[in-house]
Amino acid sequence: MADKALEQNLKEKLGENKEIYSASHPDKVQVHLRTLREAAKERLYLRASAVLLIQ
Repeated sequence: MADKALEQNLKEKLGENKEIYSASHPDKVQVHLRTLREAAKERLYLRASAVLLIQ
């Protein structure tokens, strides 16, 4: 019961569209790692775009 309350509290703080990851859900951890990879690619793209704009 405490886990559900904690999960609900985290969802409220993070927003409903965020997943909560834990070691007990390896499939969600995989999604999280993929999402981090996608975020890294986006940051790299934005950095490259900024460099091109400066030149």
